Amino acid sequence: MTTEELTIEVLELKKAVAELQRRVFPPPVVYLLHHAKDLDEEVDVKLLGVFSGVEKAEQAREAVRDQPGFRDFPLGFHIDGYTVDKCHWTEGFVTV
Repeated sequence: MTTEELTIEVLELKKAVAELQRRVFPPPVVYLLHHAKDLDEEVDVKLLGVFSGVEKAEQAREAVRDQPGFRDFPLGFHIDGYTVDKCHWTEGFVTV
C-alpha cells in the first residue's frame, strides 16, 4: 500500500468514526429560560438562564414566578431548546 493510499484510507476511517460519533452521541441540547413583556414600542426580554434540561428550566421559572415584575406578566416565560454547536438563525433580518 502506498503512502497516498494509506492517507486516503485514514481519512475515510476518520470520516466513518465522526459519523458514528454523531449517531451514538448526538450534540447536547440546552434550554434557555427567558421572560418577555410587551412595552409601548418594543419588547423587553430577559434571559434568566441556560439549563441542561427542561425540568431544571421549569424549576427556575417556578423559583422566580412570584417575584416583582415576573408575577405581573405570568405568561411571559418561555423555555426553548437549542442544539449546541448549531446555528439556529440562518437567514438575515429586516427592521420595520
